[in-house]
Amino acid sequence: MIESRRQLRERIEALAEPEFQKFSASLIPGVNRLLGVRLPVLRNLAREVAGGNWRELLENPAVDPYAEEVMLDGMLIALARMEPEERLEQAARFVPRMDNWA
Repeated sequence: MIESRRQLRERIEALAEPEFQKFSASLIPGVNRLLGVRLPVLRNLAREVAGGNWRELLENPAVDPYAEEVMLDGMLIALARMEPEERLEQAARFVPRMDNWA
């Protein structure tokens, strides 16, 4: 079970594929911090995290995040069980962190 941002980052880094990173970087111009984690893998991780301590993770976003960390936070907001009002609040805090089309 992932309990902290550090653990989440370590898990994401372990899932990175350097060759896929090169491909992804060519599709997302201007993104410098990209590890190359495939979206289906990232979605599976988000599902796992959504069953645990997701609020703690969303309340403490990553410092100098990888693109995959930002995407995972958006996925958590979509997947985690919460009331509609909370989802809107989470989304409002998340939107300013979006910096690319992906």
